[in-house]
Amino acid sequence: MLLWQSANGYDWEFKSVMWELPGAQDGFQTSQGGVWTNNRFDCPDSWELPDGRQIITVLGSLWGIGEFDRETGRFTAEHTGIGGCGPQQSMYDDQGRRVQFCSEGFALPGANYSG
Repeated sequence: MLLWQSANGYDWEFKSVMWELPGAQDGFQTSQGGVWTNNRFDCPDSWELPDGRQIITVLGSLWGIGEFDRETGRFTAEHTGIGGCGPQQSMYDDQGRRVQFCSEGFALPGANYSG
């Protein structure tokens, strides 16, 4: 996962490789026992927990909880896992809770679309 930065929202520069999964091409073994065989980082989402640790989710399925160094732009996962739903986005609601919206892959009988 690459991290880019911009001072004005128009001009962007590369900052760092934010999160790298060792051996992702061959299947990354998560701390929860799952294997991530997809070397894609689509639909990333990230937020800080009250204790200062960071959460990163990718495609709504791969997740990591760990430390994010703002100086270097690197995320170091303490725990990783696979589970959840499809592509997602999260935000804080008006009560300060983090809520996440995602697509769940399912197909209706006779439909030519699933998602």
